[in-house]
Amino acid sequence: MSFRPSLTPIPRRSPCTSFVIASQWPVQRRLLSSGPTIRPPLPWPRLGEDLPNLGEPNVNPFTRWVVIPIQRRLTEGLSGAFARSAYGPSYFEREILLGTSVAFLSFVSRFSQWTLSAPSSTPRTEIESQIRPLLSRTLHATLARQVDRLHPNTRVRLTVLSTHDAQLDSIDALFGDDLHLSVPPRLSRISGALRVYDVGPLHYLFRWLHLGFVYTREDIQDGSRSSWDLSSEAMAKGAVIRARVRVDATVVMDVFELDEEGQELPSIEDGDGGVDVEAAKVLEKLRVFTHVQRQDFYVVLESPHLTVQDAEMRGGVKAGNWRIADIDDIVEADNYARYKRREERE
Repeated sequence: MSFRPSLTPIPRRSPCTSFVIASQWPVQRRLLSSGPTIRPPLPWPRLGEDLPNLGEPNVNPFTRWVVIPIQRRLTEGLSGAFARSAYGPSYFEREILLGTSVAFLSFVSRFSQWTLSAPSSTPRTEIESQIRPLLSRTLHATLARQVDRLHPNTRVRLTVLSTHDAQLDSIDALFGDDLHLSVPPRLSRISGALRVYDVGPLHYLFRWLHLGFVYTREDIQDGSRSSWDLSSEAMAKGAVIRARVRVDATVVMDVFELDEEGQELPSIEDGDGGVDVEAAKVLEKLRVFTHVQRQDFYVVLESPHLTVQDAEMRGGVKAGNWRIADIDDIVEADNYARYKRREERE
């Protein structure tokens, strides 16, 4: 016997479809009004919410509606040509979509185990070490900060009921040394559609729509070399590919409020493949919030560093170990928020 509420099929509407199942409503309302611990308890998933604000380019209307769309098509064409030359034209039409769906399911499962474990416990440490290889260093650090801010008595369970579709949204290519894979880029300047990031003490990452270039600070400050020369040099060093995939999925978020810090959620399995009814009743009493949502999730996969020789293999590059670099823009949103706070202080 199950004490989970029964779920009916969720129709697809635009932009998203959601409903909330109330469990112990008086407790739920009290917790919802007490602050961000419950809704939303984490930076991800933002069920039923729009993608975070990353700031619009401060440009005139002609540039915004005419020039930038043309530049966007041009930069994505260049990044896509490099990526498809290395992995083959069909890779981004089939394999990357299937791989992203599998990565999304694996990420949600392990992230849920992470947020269900007690703070500072051995299980949480073990689970965090298991999820780390799936993520970029920056995404892992962003999620870890937010998980650590959860109330010690709060547990969050995420479940993917189903994935319905996956579509390629865009392809980016970041040319130059692969320093940003090990050193988190720090947004330091925005000029129109150009964003400049500090990458450690010696390098910059210039991102222009779907293209990025890693330059040394010395070259930029010296000013004796043209941007064309610097960009050509960066392209000769190869690139990291970023594929942004839109995953249409239905996700359930359950929030539990425990009575004591360090308490573990009871397991409803009875050891014989059945359900422990009494444990299920206890679990139901601890659950204070459930949200079921079908919506688009934007997953950014990041490739290993590719050389120019890789790009000349015409589809001969093996898939390698792609990692999730961002999901629903939470990394970029965190970077942008930090940039805005520094700008306000200055």
